[in-house]
Amino acid sequence: MSDATPTASRRPTLGKLRPPRLGRVFGREALFAQLDASAAVPGVWIAGPPGIGKTTLVATYLEARAMPCLWLQLDAGDADPASFVHFLGAAAAAMAPAPDLALPSPTADDLRDVPAFVRRCFRHLALALDLPWVLVLDNVQELGAAPLLHAGLAAALAELPQRARVIAIGRDPPPAEYARMLAGQQLVVVDEPLLRFSDDDAQRLVALHGRAWAGAELRRVTDGWAAAMILLLAARTELGPDDALRGGAARERLFAFFAGEVLDKMSPREAASLQRIAFLPSATVAMAEALSGDARAGDLLADLARRSLFTERREGSPPAYTFHALFGEFLRARAEDQLVPAALQALRVEAATLLAAHGRADAAIGQLILAEAMSEALQLIVAHAGGFLAQGRTAMLRDWLLALPEALRAGPQASYWLGCCELAADPAAALKHLAQAQRGFAAAGDAQGSFLAAAAAADAIVFIGANLHAIAPWMPWLEAGAPAYLAQRHGDADSEAVVDTGTDLRVLPGLLAAFVHRASAHPLTAALADLAERLLDQPLGASQRILLGTLAYHLLWTGQLARLDRLFIKIDRLCAASDAAPATLLRWYGVSVLIRALLGRVDEALVLSRQALVLAGQGPATMRAKAHLLVVLAAVAARDAHLARQHLTETAGLLDPANAIDVTTYEFQRGLLMLLDGDWAQAAQLMRLSVASGRASGWPLREHIALLGQALAATQVGAFDEAEAAWQAVLSHPFHAVCVWHHWIGALIEAHLGERRGDRARCLAALGRAFAVGRACGYDFGPMPFCCGDMMPRLVSLALDHGIDPPFALQMIRRHALAAPPGASERWPWPVRIRTLGRFGIELQGAPAATSRKESRKPLDLLKLLIALGGVAVPVPRLCAALWPEAPGDAARNSFDNALHRLRKLLGGDRHVLLQSGALSLDPASCWTDLGGARIRLVRGG
Repeated sequence: MSDATPTASRRPTLGKLRPPRLGRVFGREALFAQLDASAAVPGVWIAGPPGIGKTTLVATYLEARAMPCLWLQLDAGDADPASFVHFLGAAAAAMAPAPDLALPSPTADDLRDVPAFVRRCFRHLALALDLPWVLVLDNVQELGAAPLLHAGLAAALAELPQRARVIAIGRDPPPAEYARMLAGQQLVVVDEPLLRFSDDDAQRLVALHGRAWAGAELRRVTDGWAAAMILLLAARTELGPDDALRGGAARERLFAFFAGEVLDKMSPREAASLQRIAFLPSATVAMAEALSGDARAGDLLADLARRSLFTERREGSPPAYTFHALFGEFLRARAEDQLVPAALQALRVEAATLLAAHGRADAAIGQLILAEAMSEALQLIVAHAGGFLAQGRTAMLRDWLLALPEALRAGPQASYWLGCCELAADPAAALKHLAQAQRGFAAAGDAQGSFLAAAAAADAIVFIGANLHAIAPWMPWLEAGAPAYLAQRHGDADSEAVVDTGTDLRVLPGLLAAFVHRASAHPLTAALADLAERLLDQPLGASQRILLGTLAYHLLWTGQLARLDRLFIKIDRLCAASDAAPATLLRWYGVSVLIRALLGRVDEALVLSRQALVLAGQGPATMRAKAHLLVVLAAVAARDAHLARQHLTETAGLLDPANAIDVTTYEFQRGLLMLLDGDWAQAAQLMRLSVASGRASGWPLREHIALLGQALAATQVGAFDEAEAAWQAVLSHPFHAVCVWHHWIGALIEAHLGERRGDRARCLAALGRAFAVGRACGYDFGPMPFCCGDMMPRLVSLALDHGIDPPFALQMIRRHALAAPPGASERWPWPVRIRTLGRFGIELQGAPAATSRKESRKPLDLLKLLIALGGVAVPVPRLCAALWPEAPGDAARNSFDNALHRLRKLLGGDRHVLLQSGALSLDPASCWTDLGGARIRLVRGG
């Protein structure tokens, strides 16, 4: 399957992107003055019928003012937003070649919000181009209705910097999308009455053509219509009452006049040449000579351009000639009348061949479809479809494919490209086209085609997310084709790898997702991940809707945190600097929040999730639901149950029941919240449901993580048999063999299960495995175990007491601010340690507390007495009576307050000594005493 980038992207001119080089013209100073007066207005709309002088007015004005301009001659294909932006970027490059002028090709997310994408492109132009500049949109009527594109253009006007303008030239007034711009005086209209020639203009035109006519009479019989005046002057006929070209049938009369007075006076060879050349939107001399068969065609075009007879010369390499729209229409209509159908079809095919050879495959395909040369059209579509897709021009490509007859459209090539076009907008429909394509490829013995269809199908299935079982029939084709695909992209020392970014962007997202999610242990998965990481450096690479997330999952699961950190840097840079579509940005935020939350970078995850929520605030419900789910995950990781509950409630009102991924994420996060709340029974019920839905979904990840959740929740509720069954299912699950991340989480859960069942040996063995994996891979967190009551503090305390990698245990305690569990030993990194057995002493953060010899003994006496009385909820009156027995009540209480203040200062903060409900306590989570430790040992020993 060919995947060539259209040569239009390399040689896009042929007159489309250049202003006309004018022949016999003069400056219309009165109109120039009006344009000067509105110089501060960002938009000008010049509207009038064909041939009234719109293009000539703008070209002469810009030339007279020496104004740098981007000139874009529009055609019907530019109604496709991607095509419009593609040629807009080419026009910018033609005016001022520079690398930073390249406009982005739209992603699927961009094409869901065309106005915002167009606005961002203009913002990019405004930053990249030196002021002043003018963008001319010539023949804007060719865009048709195109409400989204017009809405984007209208919005862009409001953001243009001073001394940047847009001038639109068209036959009709501005459509409704510009109403606000008109009301806000950001767009002015120059319409037909102003454009019609005055007597003075007509007299200057007569003089330019060397005639002795009265300008006022010429204006009268033509009603100031420039096209009619030029034709009369060119024909050199005498004026008379019957020559008037005014009225409702003026256009038809102009055609007739041109035929009778101008074209018929040419030689038959010249007339035939012009009619044939008119089937090219623009033509170089070589193209004109080739299509017309006339070696003098170049001279004929040059003469018409010099005489301003509806032919414009546009600079380029080489220069190109473009007929006025009215003139071209007339010439083609005359050819269609004079040629037999077979000859007309042959002419269109020949024109298409020339256009394709000169970089205008899009125009060539249009001609072939008009010629009903559908097989040739399909051949050219297939040759350039990959490039058009890379440029985001899916709407145009889809329209061409749908124009093909059913017999061709049902073939494998057309079905494949239709499927690719539908991937973003309707993945379910895309799957049908791709299945049909694959059947056709397989029947033809085309293994490469089957592989490409399978990769696109995997993209659709993973993106839909409802049932990954659907990918199973495609896996053989992916496994068969992946080695050759990788071999083409991995050069050895003596050869260069084949680089085909367009194919990679189309193939790799689905291919990688299929292997990572469905065949994680496959030997090719790592090589595909390496290729994906390189692809992210390419334009549009990071915008692929499933590529970035799939790669991040793979790196997390396999413990490659250094690479994951590099990915974070890239994502953060993209989020900060990119003007991408909100849906794309939300996807980047989603990956970043998810991985950070799983790795315990909770402060970063919370900040980014809130940024995502702001970004999605004005978006559709599905976008807002995803953003709320990100906040829930970050909140659970931060152990903030109130915040998680608040955003789960918000999510519930926004969820689309048909969105399987969001629904299952919501259900699982509800289970996590129940763990955080300590509602073990509800958590166990939700985790059982998650296992069932995960198994039905066909996603190994979903089923495996749900089994881990079931084992944990069943342990908490005391359903140990259920927990053991779930744990055995975890171990036997194929996903467990490849997901090192789940080895870490799973070993912690098994250690917890062992502890709860009283199996200390099993608990410690599992802790040893967990810590070994954690240290090797850089894991030291996981929302599920860390939000489950005091599970992690108890396990880490056991690790310290039994010498299981104490530095790693201490790292977890300090990094995640774990509170000491009941009964934690001296080995816990207590902020405060107090020794009373033997010599009295205080340690703060492991170092002796500094005390002054002048310091009163009362704070220490208060501390010693508090410990002696149990250290928990000792009534203040009892302490006052013991320490200040002879002082009156108020005086004793004042002395107590003073001693407590100084004691708290000595220990480093109020939190260590708690005064609640008239009783004093040492905080058991931050203060250790040797007396308390002895009591615990005595109890455990008994």
